[in-house]
Amino acid sequence: MGSYNYLGFAQKTGKCIEDVIESVNKYGVGAAGTRLGNGNYDIHEELDRKIAAFLGKEAALTFGMGYATNSANIPVLIGKVGPNILSDPGQTNN
Repeated sequence: MGSYNYLGFAQKTGKCIEDVIESVNKYGVGAAGTRLGNGNYDIHEELDRKIAAFLGKEAALTFGMGYATNSANIPVLIGKVGPNILSDPGQTNN
């Protein structure tokens, strides 16, 4: 479900769909919620490590994007770790 296909992920065949099928077979369709409430997978931790390496930081913690994530987590973290928050809001409908 979705619109646009910037990266070509909506194909019926090819590497992307093969990777999706492999991932669904291994992890299911997702945790269906937050990492704390519904499960922390090894791929979450791999993403955190890759983001930290990309930013040149010791560690990173990724969250599913959403208003609640920003309004609940950023105010708590900003006082503790400083202003190093990377937020990608994705597409906006302005």
